[in-house]
Amino acid sequence: MWFLGSDGKTVGTRWGACYVKGRLQPTRAFGDFYFKDMDIAKAARVAPYSHERSADDEHPLPSFTPPYLSAVPDVRTERRDPERDLFLIMASDGLWDYLPDPEIVSLAVEVFEREGPQAASEALVSRVIEQAAQSAKLTPNVVRRMQPGRTRRNIHDD
Repeated sequence: MWFLGSDGKTVGTRWGACYVKGRLQPTRAFGDFYFKDMDIAKAARVAPYSHERSADDEHPLPSFTPPYLSAVPDVRTERRDPERDLFLIMASDGLWDYLPDPEIVSLAVEVFEREGPQAASEALVSRVIEQAAQSAKLTPNVVRRMQPGRTRRNIHDD
């Protein structure tokens, strides 16, 4: 379902999620060149204007042109407290879309303290696969055996 934001410009496919041109959530990315360069978008026959319609015909959306994405990172510095900060979790939306922050942290702490960082990472991946499988009414083993590509990406955005 498409909706027009209260600002009259923002368009999304569901409440709580924002997508660039209705297709991609991150705005910092390596790859996805058709969102960065009009010539590449044309050559790839990607319609950069394919979702430029409002939720109703009374509010036509303005035309937009790339670039929509940047590979330049958004960098900031945070002070660490070595007594309190055990680790930093860096992950894609494939993790954050399926698990709430408190569950991610509690699982990571539990496994990290018992088995170390590699096991904590693997536990988070396993939990996400379980959630993705449950959402798709599949077993985790079926999801794990899926070959990379569109079918798997429709089940789980890894």
